[in-house]
Amino acid sequence: MTGSPGRFRFTAGAATLVAGLALAPPASAGLKHWHFGIAHHLADSRKARITDGDFFSGRTRLIDNFASASHQRFRNKKRGHRKRVYLLQGTLAIRNKSGYNVLGAGCRMRVPKGAYILLTTHGTRAFFPRPANHVKQHTSRATIGLSLLHFSISLPFPAFSYYESTSVGPNVAWSSLSSSVHNWSWVWDDGYPQNVLLGYAAYWAGSAKHLTYHVRCKVVTVHDHFHLSQAVVKMKRTAPR
Repeated sequence: MTGSPGRFRFTAGAATLVAGLALAPPASAGLKHWHFGIAHHLADSRKARITDGDFFSGRTRLIDNFASASHQRFRNKKRGHRKRVYLLQGTLAIRNKSGYNVLGAGCRMRVPKGAYILLTTHGTRAFFPRPANHVKQHTSRATIGLSLLHFSISLPFPAFSYYESTSVGPNVAWSSLSSSVHNWSWVWDDGYPQNVLLGYAAYWAGSAKHLTYHVRCKVVTVHDHFHLSQAVVKMKRTAPR
């Protein structure tokens, strides 16, 4: 995942924020960053049993849920409601009995109408794995293009830090048909783990008051190369400002 020069675009009649991220050294001086408030720890989800319908083989749960909101607010249309950028983080925890391994997992994050995930101009969503030993951090800068009637000006916009995988691990893919929904999955080609913690982080734009979001994950495990088990875990949380 590499950045490319781009810009944010505000249009008076549109409610879409397009975020362009450009790669810069992590320690770049003079970059204006988003200033986030305290990262609030939100409650873990309930545990879900991994089963084939008859035999229980493990558990899964959404843990390490943190939400922080930017101090800065903005509007993306004239006289529109003020919004903030929210950084939502979490971990899908999977634990199996001996002999049962994780084949893959798929998740969906959903926010209310009017909120949306930030996008880069080359089509990559602002969704990243949690920082870890096999993840490299990048810092990106951007500008805002403000369009009003027939005039357009470019203004500096706070930078983002994001991460990319640098070693062997699960394959991560995502897709969606809506700006307020994000679907992603982790899949292993080989070396299926018995127990694993799968972290994620995403930047969303939403109401300046708070942002309510839903997460639903499905986990699939394998035993003896062909015996499959699964579980579904879900939660609803509210990120305070």
